[in-house]
Amino acid sequence: MGIQENKAELETELLDNFYEEMSLAVIKEDNLSEESKAIVLFRLAIQTAVAEVGINKVIYMMSKLMTATIGIMEGDDNSSYNGLLDDWDKSDVTEH
Repeated sequence: MGIQENKAELETELLDNFYEEMSLAVIKEDNLSEESKAIVLFRLAIQTAVAEVGINKVIYMMSKLMTATIGIMEGDDNSSYNGLLDDWDKSDVTEH
């Protein structure tokens, strides 16, 4: 297995872990409606991403997520969240 494949697997694992952590935090918060939680999560996601890549790329990312979601809802076997941003140009992303 090559270095790129190892990096991709590690990133997938990190994303899965982060997703699980956020999901648990949302489940634990029982004082807010599900709609309110969704609004907070969208706001946080937008603010976090805009700071690093700008609003245009955030809108692009949201569009890809919505398109994949609609495809999944319609039963399109080719629709998936896996590899959703493989075509993402990371050349101007802030390095941390």
